Amino acid sequence: MEKAFERVLDLLGKPNNDGLFAQFIEYLGEKPEILLQTDRVTEYDFGRSGLHLSYQSNSLRDSSLEGSVFAFAIFSLRPDSKVLTSRRSYVGNLPYGIKRGDSRDEVAIKLGIPADLTGDDILYEFSDYKFSFSFFGDPLNLASLFVSH
Repeated sequence: MEKAFERVLDLLGKPNNDGLFAQFIEYLGEKPEILLQTDRVTEYDFGRSGLHLSYQSNSLRDSSLEGSVFAFAIFSLRPDSKVLTSRRSYVGNLPYGIKRGDSRDEVAIKLGIPADLTGDDILYEFSDYKFSFSFFGDPLNLASLFVSH
């Protein structure tokens, strides 16, 4: 899972019709569980990989847009013992030198001034992506990373 994060970024903002998602599934070696499937949303869960992908109609974000794209990904970063038994922690690479178990302060040092602080969450915006880091515990340690396009 050395380049899993980059592969997820490659999916975000794109439709599921060019074989990229099939290649991603093959790369992970895990067939996703479909948690929800409607005419506007499909939620894919890769529990063994600690990853969740949301495929959504563009009209959910902007009523003038057509089609559907992979809208966001959630990387579960809490230790396995702290999460649901069916979900493992994501062990692939992360951006900008971020590591599982980093404290809130360590993330802020690595990434600089955030775009927004909300409770225990830190939001950063990089080019076409938004990164929201969530923390837990005392001291606050990285629990999850939400990435949207």
